[in-house]
Parts: sequence; structure tokens; C-alpha cells
Amino acid sequence: MAISLVATASTDAASGNISFTHGLTIASGDVIVATINVNGAGNTVTDNNGSTPFTSADSAANPDSATAYVFHRVCGSSEPSAYAFTLGSSNRRCIVLRQYRGVDSSVWDVAPSASTRSTGSGDATAEAPACTIVTTGACGLVLMCDDFLPTTTTFSSIDNGYANVKSESGQEYVATADKLGLSTGTTGVTTITSSANVSWVAWQVALKPAATVSIKHLALLGVG
Repeated sequence: MAISLVATASTDAASGNISFTHGLTIASGDVIVATINVNGAGNTVTDNNGSTPFTSADSAANPDSATAYVFHRVCGSSEPSAYAFTLGSSNRRCIVLRQYRGVDSSVWDVAPSASTRSTGSGDATAEAPACTIVTTGACGLVLMCDDFLPTTTTFSSIDNGYANVKSESGQEYVATADKLGLSTGTTGVTTITSSANVSWVAWQVALKPAATVSIKHLALLGVG
């Protein structure tokens, strides 16, 4: 089954914990990737969704006194209308959600980690490091968080064939994009350009496609 982007959603605020009424129409098995950027060095973000939490995939300090987080969720048959996260310290924050269908229940083909992210500052470009795609049909994701001038900086462009951009700025700045139907092998570095200088954390990762069961395989299993 090919991975498809279903919808995106985002919001930001000047302070307080996150309680985001997302407006998504969700099917069981959908995967949601949440990118959260919070002001404050060492600030923490923890899931507050009760018995069905998001899984924390990775986090990293921004060079300019902020902290970026990536969470994911394999959705059930009855999802809440709002998702909640608790901040260690009330501050400016931003969240971007990306909802996908056709993703394997293990979620990641290339997972967020220290080896799939980079940080930097000094100009208007951020570079997400190359990663190696394992499974044909994976969906590449670039996730970038900035804290240099996050209340005014906006997304400008992304290269390397990435599209379906969803960004949010005004309090903290997050820019995300995807590339569907990847082949195996290295992706190359992907560059995100913004309207002003950025101090950034950027990941290049990939979602794993759900396995397709062929008619021949079903026959071997005695199905049909």
C-alpha cells in the first residue's frame, strides 16, 4: 500500500501547555507525526494524552535557546478531537501535525535520531542531513525548527524534490515537507530556505510503507 498524505494542521501560542483541537478526520492505522518547537534552553515537552500517548521519537537543543521535539502516533479507531502536551516551562511554542495513511505499524524506515538531524545558524538556509532509505516506497520527511527570529521568519523554499510544505510561525517557527514514493539508497542533503536568518534543528527521516499482501500470497495462505 502506497503512503499518502491525508492532511496537515498547525498552531502556535505565546505561552501555556499545548491543547490543540486539530480538525483532522482520522482512520484507524493512520500515522501522525508531530513536530514541536518550544522556546527556552532545556525546555521539555511531554505527552498528555492519557492511556493512548504519542511516542517521543527524538529531541534536540536549538543553538538559539529553544528545544525541538518529534513525536509520532499510530491512531486507533476513536481518536480525541484535541491532542495535549505539557511544557516544562510556559513559553512560546508551535506544533505542526502531518497525517499519513499506508504507513507500517512500526512507523519509521529511517527514524529521527542524532544521526538524522543537524543544527546550525548564521544564514537563511538549514540543511537536513542525507539519510539512507531502506524500503522502496518510503516517504521522506524534512522537519525544521528555528528560534532566531521565529515571530517574523517564514518559509521560502525547499529543494531535493520535497513538496507538500506545512509551516507555522508567529511564536516559534517550524517548516515541514515530504517526498512520497522514494527509492532505496541515499537521499542527499535537503536545504530549507527561509525569509531571514535561522538558528535551526533539521531532520531528514522517512516513514516505512505498509506491506502489500499479494493475491498469490493469500492463495498460499488458503485465503479466498
